[in-house]
Amino acid sequence: MAEERNRPPQKPETEDDGRNPADAGQHDGDGQGLYEPNRRPDAGEVSRGMIAAWVAMGVLLGIFSLIIVFFLYSKRDAAVRAQAIRFTLMGIGIGLILEIMLLQYMMGDAGAGATAGDGAAWTSTNF
Repeated sequence: MAEERNRPPQKPETEDDGRNPADAGQHDGDGQGLYEPNRRPDAGEVSRGMIAAWVAMGVLLGIFSLIIVFFLYSKRDAAVRAQAIRFTLMGIGIGLILEIMLLQYMMGDAGAGATAGDGAAWTSTNF
């Protein structure tokens, strides 16, 4: 009995969950990292403001906005560059739809037509 009293208390046996003991306290229970107020966004993260700016630039400048995006984002991260191009193209599409609706509202017509051997033509009539 004296030997049992002098023995240090033993930890209860638990299953090994594969975690590194050095990482204890670095994560909360749901597997997500703890809140880090001063964390900088990753390279692939962009704000909603930048997305809105790319769409607005596409609507207002049309095809010229792609040239601007290619020059501004040529040396950036590939994911950010792809998002910039995608949202600029969406803005160009929205701008084209708005232009067609405006032409039709002014009693004109807008369309495209093609015949074999002659090529394609974009037509816009206002009268």
